[in-house]
Amino acid sequence: MATKAAHGQAPWAGSVLPAPDVGELPPPIPGNPATFSYGSQLGSYPWAYASWAGGYPLATYPGGGVLLEPRPDTGVMAVTVWWPYATALQLVRITADGTRTPVRGAYPLAAGARATRLNYATNPGLETGLNGYVPDAGSPVLTRLADVTAPAGGYVLRATVAGAGSNGVTIPTGLLSPPADGTVTVGWGMRTSARPTSVTLTIGWTDISGGALTGSSVPLTADQVNESVNTWGRPVAAVIPPAGAVTPAVKITAAGMPAGGTMDLDSITIETGPPTDATAFDGATFGAVWTGTVDLSASVLAPVYTVLDGECPLDTVVTYQVSYPGITGGWVVSDPASLPSNRKAWLTHPSTPDSPMLIGLRRKPKLDYPIQQGVFQPINRRRKVVVTAAQRQGAEGTVEFNALSVDSRTQLLGMFADGAPVLLRAPAEYHYPDRWMALATVSDDPEDRLAWQDAWLISSPFVEVEAPSALV
Repeated sequence: MATKAAHGQAPWAGSVLPAPDVGELPPPIPGNPATFSYGSQLGSYPWAYASWAGGYPLATYPGGGVLLEPRPDTGVMAVTVWWPYATALQLVRITADGTRTPVRGAYPLAAGARATRLNYATNPGLETGLNGYVPDAGSPVLTRLADVTAPAGGYVLRATVAGAGSNGVTIPTGLLSPPADGTVTVGWGMRTSARPTSVTLTIGWTDISGGALTGSSVPLTADQVNESVNTWGRPVAAVIPPAGAVTPAVKITAAGMPAGGTMDLDSITIETGPPTDATAFDGATFGAVWTGTVDLSASVLAPVYTVLDGECPLDTVVTYQVSYPGITGGWVVSDPASLPSNRKAWLTHPSTPDSPMLIGLRRKPKLDYPIQQGVFQPINRRRKVVVTAAQRQGAEGTVEFNALSVDSRTQLLGMFADGAPVLLRAPAEYHYPDRWMALATVSDDPEDRLAWQDAWLISSPFVEVEAPSALV
């Protein structure tokens, strides 16, 4: 460990970053140990943070993730990232030699536009058992039923009443933290064996000391009731809790059920804050994580973002690291992957890194590698001496592209219009390294073709340059 600076917090002037000063936590990782390695940022930490293997302050699994999907037909690596409660994420590409390059457009990646969701239901999908569910009105018999039609997972709760009347169930939930501000939105999958006369969501409230507060009650509309008769519907109801409410007792009651009538429940969500669409999720949902015991705890769902990296090298192994530089953040590294070229070459403009252009290279250019040097004749010396730069400059030459249609010619000329450097990526079998090129005069040559023939040679002298900074 060389420094105490967290990766991504220092103002690096260039595009290539040094490795972050972080450690790697031991497995297992929740969900899929083969998918990620992960660690924490270094810096100031609360006193309660635990350490591992040498005293470095490493947090528990942070809940973020990164997955790769090569898309050779469009010349991009699709990088999907998520991180609960992050306001901004930093995405870095890592090549096999250890070079770390910020991904253009994703360093930082603003992540605050879509809020993280927290589901307070502590047994939302009945995948483990009936833990926490309690019979209520009508004293129904509760069973856990395997059901291939379940809205999520493979199990549902079935509440069966012996006699005609109400059929009610209390749903397990944890403390609302922070204390319920604004709206509490409840969504649930429901299926009834007959049409009840009404279905009501009822929430009893207590304050932090256990004192009873005014309860909340919301009847479903006739349409919501009808949508759940003999088929799965998803009613949603929202209530405004009383001030100071922290402990809810959530009940769903179907009134007017026949003897032997059933009410099935699954995929419960209980959320606070601004109203949501109450779509179902739990810790098994893509982008989500359980906050405690799998299937039996509250769950957090992060916004999921997909970045299309049109600067990813072709035919070479890369990994990607996503990090949240907040004090409770950390980093996650993807499994290695390769973007196949399929014998195609691509040209990427720095302002549109997600949409490279498929191009036809005419031929390998003759390359010059100039160097700055001076040759001097000292007095009384037979041979001259040379003063030279430490290394040769980047390549110089002339690049040529075949434009075999009006559209490709227009797109090529448009890509060169603003004079910005462009990135040329060629298949590995060409033995032609990726290079950023600053183009001089662009030539549009029909090569003596007839007027009706749609083919041109687009060429330009170029100088190899450093990549434009992805941090700007």
